[in-house]
Amino acid sequence: MVLSEVWTHQSVYIIDSMPLPVCRRARAGRCRKVRGKVYYGYCAAKDERFFGWRLHLICTSDGLPVSFSVLPASYHDLTPVHELTYGLPCGALVVADKGYNSGKDESSLLAHTGVRLVVKRKDNMLPNCPADEALIALHRKRIETVNSQLENMGIQDLHARTNEGFLLKLHASLLALLCANLN
Repeated sequence: MVLSEVWTHQSVYIIDSMPLPVCRRARAGRCRKVRGKVYYGYCAAKDERFFGWRLHLICTSDGLPVSFSVLPASYHDLTPVHELTYGLPCGALVVADKGYNSGKDESSLLAHTGVRLVVKRKDNMLPNCPADEALIALHRKRIETVNSQLENMGIQDLHARTNEGFLLKLHASLLALLCANLN
């Protein structure tokens, strides 16, 4: 049994992504771990450009990591959403920010997995129903807290010679987060 299966019985989950820089953008041309334009990314929340990976993370409402994916920085937030929500129970709600707005993906996810994506709507869109707004207001801050915890652990300053070493340190950081939030 996978460790994350212990927490997949809840009904509300939170999804977000965060940058995992490999090196400074000025050194990107000389970087040996990853190469190419696909690793140049932009983080709208921090209004910064970076070079490396992007961590996509689903947590419980208590901040326990359930599922994650590491993709090149330029990939859109919606790219791994179907794979990340695959193991969640039917009827689960996944609270997301404005980066996950897509009516097509929301309906596809609901039809294939039974998981409903509750997304914070952009200003130029029709607003959410009051129940969804309350759900977003209640749970959105938790994922930002989880991201801050990971940053305080130094996840954005992981140094490794190889991608395998980088991923090993990332797994260790997520395990440390799980232990810290387990209470």
